[in-house]
Amino acid sequence: MSKNVGNCKLLLNGKFAITPGQNILIVSLVVIFGPYVIFFATVAPWLINHDYYSILVISIMCTVVLIPVFLFASFVNPGIVPQESLNPNKTYTAPSSITLDIPINGHIFRAKYCISCRVYRSLRSVHCKLCGTCIDRFDHHCPWIGSCIGSGNYRLFLLFISVLSVAEVLLLTGSCIMVLNVVHESEIKSAHSHHGLIFLETMKIAAGAVIVMGFSFFTVIFSSILMFFHCYLCFVNRTTYEQLRHTFTDTSNPWNSGLVRNICEVVLGNCIDFSNDYVIGDK
Repeated sequence: MSKNVGNCKLLLNGKFAITPGQNILIVSLVVIFGPYVIFFATVAPWLINHDYYSILVISIMCTVVLIPVFLFASFVNPGIVPQESLNPNKTYTAPSSITLDIPINGHIFRAKYCISCRVYRSLRSVHCKLCGTCIDRFDHHCPWIGSCIGSGNYRLFLLFISVLSVAEVLLLTGSCIMVLNVVHESEIKSAHSHHGLIFLETMKIAAGAVIVMGFSFFTVIFSSILMFFHCYLCFVNRTTYEQLRHTFTDTSNPWNSGLVRNICEVVLGNCIDFSNDYVIGDK
């Protein structure tokens, strides 16, 4: 059973969502996982022949985890705020007040009425123009997975970038080991050869490793920075959207309940039931 909400289609009672941005998933898969294919086709056999089993085994384990986590992060409902099932024969008007004052931990927050979705947004939700709907605990819209990152899939996104960082370090390490060994062997065989000949010999044997090494070097930097940034956000219970807009300071964040509770809330809990409809003016 499917249901259209904004520009998205909900499947399996709201557990999964099809979004417009998922059209680029094939491109994302090729860009992200293409180097893994090169690694296992060219570097892995060399690692096996030279007894570097630990790097290869852990790389395989990370890859086996990465692909399904990537797909789940893309297709799991990111936290689409339920909308009312609209009656086409009925004229709808906005409520008299477009905000609701809600006290939380000594702070007054205003839940805004979304004219597009015709509901009062849950606190920390933001309307995404690309998805055409409000997203609970909106973090950002990720073009790589073609979907928003919200309360429904944030833990999967965090797991993905964490495992990706580890996997890229392993790919970089394995490729560097192969290239350095091939260069060393080429130097021994061609002690009096020009450096250009050694380079050509290395590229002839380890071109795949050089490609993976170059890609992984930049990916390790990017994914590691992203991972540490989101770990920090998790520790202080803040979203990327809130961080970039400077919504809270370190002392004024009402969602900050301490390190352990923040981690539990981000990793374990959804705020709303995505399978039910809201009615206009629901509080």
